[in-house]
Amino acid sequence: MSLSENQHKFSRLFLITDQALSNRPLLEVVSDACRAGVSLVQLREKTLDGKSLYALASALRGITLMYGARLFINDRLDVALAVNADGVVLPETSFPVQVVKHINPMLLVGRSVHDLDGAIDAQRCGADFLIVGHIFKTASKPKQPPRGLGFLNDISTHIHIPIFAVGGITPANARQCVQNGAFGVAAISSLMQSADISETVRAFQDAIAFVNTA
Repeated sequence: MSLSENQHKFSRLFLITDQALSNRPLLEVVSDACRAGVSLVQLREKTLDGKSLYALASALRGITLMYGARLFINDRLDVALAVNADGVVLPETSFPVQVVKHINPMLLVGRSVHDLDGAIDAQRCGADFLIVGHIFKTASKPKQPPRGLGFLNDISTHIHIPIFAVGGITPANARQCVQNGAFGVAAISSLMQSADISETVRAFQDAIAFVNTA
């Protein structure tokens, strides 16, 4: 897989938040993760109202700046702009990528995709990266079969921007994702539920550190 210069903007491990999965405060979890070396964080809390989401995003912006990490807001372009986040991750039902780029060309824009046509369209419209899934079985989508590593590999042959695999990602299967075309992996429950985030981050980094995707 030949990646564009966009790959130099990203590390290989992406934390996606879901505070319902953790018995610890979200800010504490993210702080520990960033301290351990996570440098990409997506705030994805769909149940929060605008006021609560803005307050949480503002606090996370402070944490990510402290550790030199990038903050992305799921879907809510207004919140991303309000807290000066680094970018947004757009679901397939959200704004067109090119609209966001027109509003603020400096924002990094990721698109969540679930099929090849969506991936190709997002790349054509100027997305900086893709989050592709779900790759493995995940409790968050118990009735939907995983798309698998073959699906990930197929998409990677058509895409030259960074791809992050999502869905059931663990340190045990992260290397397989990168070997099948992903630039990196996006973890939710593996990090949000970790009893030792530092150790989990280290395990992820060890799994994907020496994989060559060039």
